[in-house]
Amino acid sequence: MSVLDVRKNRLRALPLELCSMQLSLLDLTDNELPSLPPQLGLMTSLRKLPLDGNPLKSIRREVLAGPTPRLLSWLRDKIPDDMGSMGAQRGDQVHTGNVFGGDSSTLAADAAEKMKLGGSQRQELSFPGSGLTHIPPEVWEAGEAGLQSLDVTGNKLSSIDPQDLSRCRELVTLQAGRNALQVWPLPLGASSLPSLVRLCVSFNPIRSAPPGAFASCAATLRVLDLSGVPAAGCLPSGCLSSLRQLEELLMSQASISSFPMEIIDNEPLPALRVLKLSGNQMTDLPQGVTALVRLEELDVSNNDLTNVPPHIGLMTNLRSLQLDGNRLRSIRRPVLERGTKALLEYLRDRIPA
Repeated sequence: MSVLDVRKNRLRALPLELCSMQLSLLDLTDNELPSLPPQLGLMTSLRKLPLDGNPLKSIRREVLAGPTPRLLSWLRDKIPDDMGSMGAQRGDQVHTGNVFGGDSSTLAADAAEKMKLGGSQRQELSFPGSGLTHIPPEVWEAGEAGLQSLDVTGNKLSSIDPQDLSRCRELVTLQAGRNALQVWPLPLGASSLPSLVRLCVSFNPIRSAPPGAFASCAATLRVLDLSGVPAAGCLPSGCLSSLRQLEELLMSQASISSFPMEIIDNEPLPALRVLKLSGNQMTDLPQGVTALVRLEELDVSNNDLTNVPPHIGLMTNLRSLQLDGNRLRSIRRPVLERGTKALLEYLRDRIPA
């Protein structure tokens, strides 16, 4: 299931189990929700989250009115560092079918074994916030049996063995954000992960990536989340430019000091639709960003920008341009508050004749 429509009910709370679903649309319009669980931000597959008609007082209006990825990022930032043993236990029970709880690794192994033996109709394993310190061997055996989605978000993993990961030839989605990974997890062999489309390693203390970091999935990767990863600002040459199918690049809060020119120089990424660079230390936004002709969302909020190239106003596909939190001298606050359409018009009017 990718769509869940619960409009016009009287929901006052959302179950945490909902946060582990791979939804693209969650419609919560016209309910009685006073708040949202921060774990909802872990649903990186979510494209639309309508919330009109709810008494949400804990979320700023501009966040609610902005694009869904911005709201999800805001929610993720509210997740406590220790996600709680009760929450972890609850997650284990949901995904393994063990209603009595138990050791997280044992339960993960049990779920993987069931999938491998055909006890699960869906080829996915999901253990967010389960307290895992390592991925049991049974998960990698499930990888050889056709595992398509693995979610280990919000655990205590210090490493993922690239050799084990390369056993997952049919893996489409890997969610490994908010762990303690220090070493790059992907194998380096060309096309060794030939099905991988979505990769999230956000908010892990990975400080460097090897040359050819994405060689295993360069031909297929469409969504890449490196938010909060120190290595995002110092990727070896050729890593990003090799991702010719990439549609979404998320690199917020990654201590990036300059725009990643590799995505626009020579051969700009032809499929890129979403670019998130908020919360960094960039001082310049190059005019070359206009070469990303399919770009729909550009978020450079909360950087150190003082100017914005007026030619960005010519980007006709752009439906969300986030500039808040910069030291902009040429754009008045009222213009920013009028939204993307007015902002693009303002920029177009300032293109030199």
